[in-house]
Amino acid sequence: MRLGMVGLGRMGANMARRLMRGGHEVVVTDLSADAVKGMAGEGAIASSSLEDFVTKLGSPRIAWLMVPAGGPTESSVQALALKFDPGDILIDGGNSYFKDDIRRSQILVGKGIHYVDVGTSGGVWGLERGYCMMIGGPKEAFQQLDPIFKTLAPGRGDIPRTPGREKMAAKLSDEAIQERVRELRLESPPDETAVAQEIVRVAARSDITEEVTRFTAHLAHWSALADGTEPCGRKLDFLLQEMNREINTIGSKADGLQISELIISAKAELERMREQVQNVE
Repeated sequence: MRLGMVGLGRMGANMARRLMRGGHEVVVTDLSADAVKGMAGEGAIASSSLEDFVTKLGSPRIAWLMVPAGGPTESSVQALALKFDPGDILIDGGNSYFKDDIRRSQILVGKGIHYVDVGTSGGVWGLERGYCMMIGGPKEAFQQLDPIFKTLAPGRGDIPRTPGREKMAAKLSDEAIQERVRELRLESPPDETAVAQEIVRVAARSDITEEVTRFTAHLAHWSALADGTEPCGRKLDFLLQEMNREINTIGSKADGLQISELIISAKAELERMREQVQNVE
């Protein structure tokens, strides 16, 4: 697919690189001509202005904004909206306040332009490991963008699945949904196919494979830095924060006594590591 990337900071540039590695064509624009030139040297399609950028996009036009929240995002959305046609897609991948995204979406829907809010995280490691995305927008636009999301996403990884976890998640989801159905005291039984589909969705949301993959990678990076000779205190502290975040996410997604006990042990160990890092330059 062909899409445009607006903003070539560390996140935007690396996302463009990952997309190109995945076979997509990426048109780039940035306030820095040097940044655009550098990405062109790596295979991106350079643009000299916003007007040039729009003319080089495909059909429908797709523009992904990776610019600072607030004024820069607002002005970029307004400028592109003036040049986009019905059916084109604008993606905000920054840290915009959700009410701003809702407001923009309501304005653009009247022009027939799809607005998709994609909270994107991955930092400097996203190029190799992929990006986690919280996606909100019209179903039609999401389906069109699915190949892009799949390229950017980390995927399931190749580490072994947590033994019995997927079957357990499906069983717990089934029991929870069936209990909710009984509580509602429906006059007629629910459609079994719809219930089965909902169980699959809930089970997928309970999958902790990506979090475990990222945690393992952070831990390996932490160990490598700790074994080195260069000053690394701040980097170690940052990685501990990232590992703690992954552990919290696993705890919020996973059920079961075994996982809960592991989460408690992991948080205690991370706290012990954090105390040690305070003495590292």
